[in-house]
Amino acid sequence: MNHKLLGSLSILAATIVYAGFGILARIVGFSIPLFYQNATRNLFAAILLGTIILLQNKKGSWEKMTPYAWSIVCMRALMGSASFLLFFYTMNNMAIGMAYFLYYATNTIGGYFLGRLFFQEKITPIKWLAFILALTGLSFIYALNLTHVAPLLVFSAILAGALCSGWFIIIKKVKEYPSSQLTFLDLVIPFFLYTILSIIFHEPWTMPQMTQPWIASFFYGACFIITGQLIVFGFKKVEAQIGSLIMLAEIPIATLLAYIIYNEHITVSTSIGGILILVAMTLPELAALKKRKN
Repeated sequence: MNHKLLGSLSILAATIVYAGFGILARIVGFSIPLFYQNATRNLFAAILLGTIILLQNKKGSWEKMTPYAWSIVCMRALMGSASFLLFFYTMNNMAIGMAYFLYYATNTIGGYFLGRLFFQEKITPIKWLAFILALTGLSFIYALNLTHVAPLLVFSAILAGALCSGWFIIIKKVKEYPSSQLTFLDLVIPFFLYTILSIIFHEPWTMPQMTQPWIASFFYGACFIITGQLIVFGFKKVEAQIGSLIMLAEIPIATLLAYIIYNEHITVSTSIGGILILVAMTLPELAALKKRKN
C-alpha cells in the first residue's frame, strides 16, 4: 500500500509539472519550426539525462533489454510522438474546449479499458463512480458542441487521447527496467522521428540562441526528464485506471495557473468541474485507505 501511495504521489507530481507545459508552449509558440523544435528539445533532454546516467555509474542503472522490451519501448515512443502531433493539430484547428474534452475523456476511458484488457484490473463500484464524476467534471469545464466540426478533427482529438492513454499505461509491460533508462529511450527514439519529419517538410534549421523561446524550449525538455521518470515510476506502482484518474489533476491545476499568470477568468461551472475531478481522483485512494485500516 505504501508503494501505491508513492506511485500516486509520483503521478500527481508529474501532473503539476504538466500543467505548466501550456505556459512554456505559449512562450515557444511558432518562433521555432514545429518538428525542429521538438527534435532539438528531445536531443537536449537526452544528452542531459544520458550524462546524468553516466555520472551515476550505478550497477543496475542500465539493463540489457530483450527484443520484446525493445518492441514495447519503441511502440511507446511512437505512440507518445503521434499523440502530441495529433493533439497539436486539433488544438490549432478546432475550439480548444472541444479538443480538451475529447482528448481527456478518451484518455480516461482508455485508461479504464486498457487496464481491464491488458492487466485484468477490476472496475469496482467506487471506480465507476469516480469515472462518472470525472467525465461530468470535464463536461462542466469544457463545453462540447460538435456542430459543424469536421469528422477528421474529432477523430484526431479522440485518437490523440487514446494514444496518450496507451503511452502512460504500456510502461507497465516493462516495469522491471530502470525509470531513467526508459525515459532516456523515450527521448531518443522520437528525436529521430521528429528529425525525419523536419527534413521531409523542409523546415529551416537555425542555431539555438539565448532567446526566450529557445530557453523555454530547452527548459521544456528538462521537464521531460522529470515528468518522464515520475510517470514511469508512478504507473509501475499504481493501477492504470487509478493513474488515469490522477492525471486529470492537470486540468484544475492548469486552470489555476492560467488565472494566476494570465488572469484568465474562472467561471462557476469551471470551479464545479474542477471539484468533481478532484473528488473523482481521491475516491479510489480513500477507499484503498479504508480497506487497509479494516
